[in-house]
Amino acid sequence: MLLAPRQKRRGSQLSSPTLSHRGQSEPSEDETPRTSAGLRGVSSQRGSPAPSRRDQSESELLLAGDAFDSEDWEDHSESGSDFQLPISQKSRKRRAAETPRQTPSSKRSRGGAAEVTRAPPRSDVSAATRPGRSEVTARDLFDAVKTGKSAMLAVVDDWLDSYKQDREAGLLQLFNFIVQCSGCRGVVSLEMLQNLQYAQIISQLTREFDEDSSEYPLSRGGVQWRRFSAGFCELVSALVRRGQYSVVFDEFLMDSTISLLTGLSDSQVRAFRHTSTLAAMKLMTALVDVSLGLASRMETNRRQYESECSKELSKRASERLEELREKRRELQEQQEEIESMMNAVFKGVFVHRYRDSVAEIRGVCMQEMGVWMRKHSESFLNDGYLKYLGWTLHDKQGSVRLKCLKALQGLYSNKENTPKLELFTNRFKDRILCMVLDKEFDVSVEAVRLLVLIQQNAEEVLSAEDCTRVYPLVYASHRGVARAAGQFVYHKLVSEGEMRKGLGPPRTALIRLLVSFYIESDLHEHAAYLVDSLWDSAGTLLRDWERITELLLEGAEGEGEEEGFSDREESALIEILVCSMRQAAEVHPPVGRTGAKRVLSVKDRKTQLQDRTKLTEHFIVVLPQLLAKYSADVEKVSNLLQAPHYFNLEIYCTGRLEKYLELLLSQVSEVCVKHTHVDVLEACSRVFSVLSSEELPFAGRVEISLSRLLEGLQERLSQDLEELLQGNLDEDDVYNTAATLKRIAAFHNAKDLTRWGLFEPCYRILSTGVETGDIPEEIMVPALKCAYLHALWELSKASNSHPSQAELAQLKQHVQSLSAVCHSCLSDLKEGVREQAFMLLCDLLVICSPAMVRGGRDYLKPVVLRPSLPLRSELAGFVIDFVFVEPDEGAADEEDGGDSLQLSLLHRRRGFLAGFCKLLVYNVLELDAAADVFKHFLKFYKDYGDIIKETLSRARQIDKMQCAKTLCLSLQQLFSELVQETGLVFLRSSPLFSRIRDLARRLALTFGVDLIRIREPLVTLHKEGIRFAFHGEEQPPQNLLFLEVLSEFSSKLLRQDKRVLADHLERVSGQPCSGPPWSPLRMYQRSLLAADRSDWESASGVSRVSRATRTPRQGTPARKRRRKSTPGSTPSPAQGRGTSLHGNQLTSTLVRGTRRPLLGAGSASEGSEADFIESQSVRSERQGVRPPAPSPSPPSRQELGSQLQHLTLIEEDEDQDEEEEIEEFDSSEESESSPLPSTRPVTGDLLQDLFDSTILNIEGD
Repeated sequence: MLLAPRQKRRGSQLSSPTLSHRGQSEPSEDETPRTSAGLRGVSSQRGSPAPSRRDQSESELLLAGDAFDSEDWEDHSESGSDFQLPISQKSRKRRAAETPRQTPSSKRSRGGAAEVTRAPPRSDVSAATRPGRSEVTARDLFDAVKTGKSAMLAVVDDWLDSYKQDREAGLLQLFNFIVQCSGCRGVVSLEMLQNLQYAQIISQLTREFDEDSSEYPLSRGGVQWRRFSAGFCELVSALVRRGQYSVVFDEFLMDSTISLLTGLSDSQVRAFRHTSTLAAMKLMTALVDVSLGLASRMETNRRQYESECSKELSKRASERLEELREKRRELQEQQEEIESMMNAVFKGVFVHRYRDSVAEIRGVCMQEMGVWMRKHSESFLNDGYLKYLGWTLHDKQGSVRLKCLKALQGLYSNKENTPKLELFTNRFKDRILCMVLDKEFDVSVEAVRLLVLIQQNAEEVLSAEDCTRVYPLVYASHRGVARAAGQFVYHKLVSEGEMRKGLGPPRTALIRLLVSFYIESDLHEHAAYLVDSLWDSAGTLLRDWERITELLLEGAEGEGEEEGFSDREESALIEILVCSMRQAAEVHPPVGRTGAKRVLSVKDRKTQLQDRTKLTEHFIVVLPQLLAKYSADVEKVSNLLQAPHYFNLEIYCTGRLEKYLELLLSQVSEVCVKHTHVDVLEACSRVFSVLSSEELPFAGRVEISLSRLLEGLQERLSQDLEELLQGNLDEDDVYNTAATLKRIAAFHNAKDLTRWGLFEPCYRILSTGVETGDIPEEIMVPALKCAYLHALWELSKASNSHPSQAELAQLKQHVQSLSAVCHSCLSDLKEGVREQAFMLLCDLLVICSPAMVRGGRDYLKPVVLRPSLPLRSELAGFVIDFVFVEPDEGAADEEDGGDSLQLSLLHRRRGFLAGFCKLLVYNVLELDAAADVFKHFLKFYKDYGDIIKETLSRARQIDKMQCAKTLCLSLQQLFSELVQETGLVFLRSSPLFSRIRDLARRLALTFGVDLIRIREPLVTLHKEGIRFAFHGEEQPPQNLLFLEVLSEFSSKLLRQDKRVLADHLERVSGQPCSGPPWSPLRMYQRSLLAADRSDWESASGVSRVSRATRTPRQGTPARKRRRKSTPGSTPSPAQGRGTSLHGNQLTSTLVRGTRRPLLGAGSASEGSEADFIESQSVRSERQGVRPPAPSPSPPSRQELGSQLQHLTLIEEDEDQDEEEEIEEFDSSEESESSPLPSTRPVTGDLLQDLFDSTILNIEGD
């Protein structure tokens, strides 16, 4: 068959390469397409007689040397050459005698070898058409494809009729159709077809190609053009399918079409390559179908011949035998001719275009190769062709990798192909396993699905270690990847359950294996993600709630030979059970999992309703039994109490199941009495809240049960209150009182309990605890919660209605009393009380802020809370003392679970910081208070960086001027603290001073790149910093070194603002300053006047005479201008550029950078460090003094044309090179060091003539 390593009848040997066990060699990507303009015609002239069969056979034998190497994968002789096997010419009896033989399709060699082509074939058939028949033009074919005609076969039949009337005219219309589908305006005329070579025709079409737009039909988006692509493919396939018994074997149509497509696929024009490659691949697929049909007919002929030969000699029909032999010879000739055509397409188009620079072309090649292998596995499913799929699995484009994986899925889905894929699987298994973590989610999904097929049909290929690389994906955030991994896990569990005996019935065995898998994954509280991943593949198992509850109620001993569940297994099974109920009732994915459908279909809604009804009917009866069995276990009962949230509660009435409601309420009340754990109590309160909804007819029963429970709690609290205030309670009484308050707080969180009047007893407990300090922490914390929740419920009712004056006065008293108690608790020695008071106070201040009266609620003004100055100090002190503290590693390591303890502590501290930042964001506190947060931005960036950045962004939106002052204030506070710790002598050499400069540099980056928008805040920040630096009467000022910190913000100033600030600085500094103590001033002046060299020299005291006596680059040597770098200092890009950049030419990246619009930075987000670094690279080039480069002479027209052609070829590579140049440039800047800050002019300096500093109302003093 096709390309199988066997000898052909005509003497040509067609072989295919095979996989080598020695190693894999990946091909180099062919970024520059082969040119067809250089093809030279060395074939016979037009009208010359066709070569004889003997000459043709000898030619085919010579060409057989270019066949695939069947021994080694590393042989790429076919991939580095444009050589193409000829289309064998066959002697056909049906061919007209007057039709001359045509030359084979184009043969070319690469790398300096002779390139062979031929002129387009010419037909001697008259051009006259029969009367009454209209010719089908290229426009007709194009319109049929574009409009998506359903009668595509009729259009093809019409064209075939016109082709049979005049072959050259029909072929010309087909060629023009292909050219038009490429988006080319050129037209192939009959004279061009008769007199020019294909290479010359393509070259002329290239010159006439529309270069105004890079789009062409196959590259355009939209529904219409997608239909066009599908119609184009259908037309090519229909052309071969409808002509397989006639024109396909006329040695004219297919030879000419393949030659044209081969030439177009070598073009440098992307549209030609893409369109011709797609047509050639679809043509190849159609030829594969024809080959399969011929094989089927040959098999039928063979059986008929054998049947005739098996007859007795007297009964044989010699004429019938001769007819069958003649038919067999004819079919063999057709099969050989089809194989020759497929060889020409494969080696002339596929071998070179599967590594094309365009991803769409590579994807088409891989997609169609998968079709060939699936349809014609006998010829194509071998290592010689599989290697192309294996190589392309490493493609840099995700769409191409996706096509390869889908092609492989079609192969692995057939179990009969497994033996042929064995070597390929062993070679590329690791690559497929790596692709499950592909950056493209679609590729990752298809890779996992491919592994599922491999597991099903070749399970022994994947080892246990290989499977462990897929298992964690069931917890992935992307839902598609997770569900594909869930299918893999489920099939693995099924296969393992079939092999392992002693686990009970198949369904029970699967449940046990699933529980074991969840426990071994060691991801607690992630059962919801596991269930969602398995829902599509194992939904039937997860919906088998009857069997799961039977296993739970059977007991630890189990029944019969089955082993019972352990305590950990029961907890895991209950967690999976509850999650499956949630999945069935809500259908939505868990929190944080993306890629799910947002709108449910009608079928999904119907399934959801059925599942919810089924689980409700089952668990209404079973849930009380489960609660009774596991009522003593905190984790199990907490999970089971979530079940009523997924019930269809109306079934209690419609199904007459009220008795089970009473049992459920009784069990929940009993659980509430037994437990004091917060999770259990909150779960109980939520159950009562759900069951007591006003919409339910049995809500009254639930309210009665809840009232009975609360009455008991209130009586118990009243009994213990007096003894508690007198201090007469022992440890048991303290525990009982604390448990009572916890239960009340839990129910208060879900229900309005203000009618029970619980605020007064709680406030008495709190006030006594604040005054005496004798109340234990276990009682103070729940008492704070109860009082806070009571005040919130009162405020909620007052907000939704107009309360009376008495109610409003009571609400005001409760809020102010609670605020005062919480303020007093901030200084409490008990850690739990202090932290609870801080969190409640932050929330209370936000809720009762002045914004509360908006929306027509002016009557709530008496309730508004405004924090006093002591309270503000207490809140800021709490954040400094208990949030911005170094972790105590020693204490954590001494205890078991140190990592989890540190993580829990960090979570609590992040909550404290978020609560304080809410006060800033909602204008409860002034923005000045944010200085205590901003000054820790760099030191605690790892723990709180996201919170501080968001707070800084919100503060800038509130008041950008005040925010800039706050940033300066935070730096001033750090500087003052450092002066007090180290003194002025060692201040500059202190590592802490370098950290302050680093913080200033980091805060400067948060301003963004829109220098016009941040202009006024930056000038304000500089003036505040200058005022702080010259504060006091000392000479030099004590804070003068702060100017070095301030200079880190100079790079964000516009040039005109720098000059204004320089004048302001000169007036503030007063008399001329010289000497080492004033070096910070001179450094700051240089940062402001670096854009103007004369201003810089005049400000730094350099005389004109000394400047004139030295060359521009002979200033102070670099080693003398450096100072000893301090630890933590940031290197400056200005160092070391005195001679290294002198005379260097600008790279294309820098040249492009200067062409960017000056005002375009406004669209960038604030705090973009990448944009800032890129602008720094451009400024560093501007700072160096270089002689003016001679302007290049304008290129000639010929040179310009060659440059444009070269740029077209390297268009994609240029973008990659630009990225690499930018990265190298930035890294080189970071490697340099200098004590000076970034003082080079920024891009905004070019706007000095467009904007005047007077618009900011900046005054000199």
